[in-house]
Amino acid sequence: SLEMSRENIGMRLLSSEANVDGTRLRIGLLSESEEGRLLDAIGMLSDLPIYIDRAVDLACHEGYPGHHVYNVLLEQHLVRERGWPEFSVYALFSPQSLIAEGTANYGIEVAFPSEERLAFEREVLFPAAGLDASRATEYYQVQALVGQLDYAGNEAARRYLNGDIDRAAAADWLTRYAMMAPARAEQRTRFFDQYRSYVINYNLGKDLVAAFVEAQADNSELKNEIELLRQWNGGTAKSNRSAALVLLTFRPRSNTSRRKVS
Repeated sequence: SLEMSRENIGMRLLSSEANVDGTRLRIGLLSESEEGRLLDAIGMLSDLPIYIDRAVDLACHEGYPGHHVYNVLLEQHLVRERGWPEFSVYALFSPQSLIAEGTANYGIEVAFPSEERLAFEREVLFPAAGLDASRATEYYQVQALVGQLDYAGNEAARRYLNGDIDRAAAADWLTRYAMMAPARAEQRTRFFDQYRSYVINYNLGKDLVAAFVEAQADNSELKNEIELLRQWNGGTAKSNRSAALVLLTFRPRSNTSRRKVS
């Protein structure tokens, strides 16, 4: 989150990876078993690499447009305009997360359509990271191919959480069918433990949002609004589906009625 310090983000990562209560971690009230898991988590997180593509992904997903736009517009349209105070609270384990994570992931393409992203990373990020920019195109071609295996992770989670396979088998599944490195596959199973079916929100949520936006993008009622959004966004040649994301996902619907909550 943009509002969190680096220390707080690090504490959350450690808490999640070690499966240790965050409050107990902050005050140092840990059992011997928890201290052991914490040391293992520190080693695991220190060893796992962060790849160059995550810079844009995380900035656009966690920041703008991503969760920032989603939450701002939830407050504007549902809490303030319609008077639904229950939407001022976001229950993490709820159907709302399917939309929240889906729009955040789809928002990456809103901010950086594929060609613009490739140009930005090749000209800015790769040189800044000391990487060979001449291979940027090749890198993203491989990433696109690996991305086609994304739903293998959902199947691993389903089988593991249903008790059909154990942790070792789930990690092996991720390595074999999702092409994850063994250490990352092992870490992913810890995510299954902590967040369970939340895993589907990222890819299934994105695909549902994309299907909705793309199905509506040619609606004649929206063409003027889309053009205005493009102009506001600097006149770049972005696709209708990108320009329509905010309009279609968040704008209030005139035919929706509900009793105002006092």
